[in-house]
Amino acid sequence: GVFLFYVCYVAFQVVFRLCAAIAVQQVGAEVRGRQESAAIAARALAARAAVADVACSASLSTEQAAPPLTHRARLALLLSMTDVFGNCIQALVQLSSKAWRTSSGKQQLLSVRCEALGVALLVASALFAL
Repeated sequence: GVFLFYVCYVAFQVVFRLCAAIAVQQVGAEVRGRQESAAIAARALAARAAVADVACSASLSTEQAAPPLTHRARLALLLSMTDVFGNCIQALVQLSSKAWRTSSGKQQLLSVRCEALGVALLVASALFAL
């Protein structure tokens, strides 16, 4: 009874913490990839500008010195929002699991709720893999 509940609760927490870590890693990788491609484009633009006009190249390099702080702040906000959305999903799953009743009005068995959560996670991962 109680032991099974705690085992399921720990498994539930591990799944959501692991999914949150994976989401943060994926978001970070996407941001890094876009930032690297933007840096390559900025270097190419600066190289073309240097050939055309030395003064223009100097003004571009001073303008490009400021954005990294902005990018770091945006990245921190993005990662924080990823964590917030993960916690919202976790709360939603907990509430729906608690509210799930049988036809007689009793709360659904814990094993059935855990199996339903597993199936839902499997379907979600299959949909996101497309």
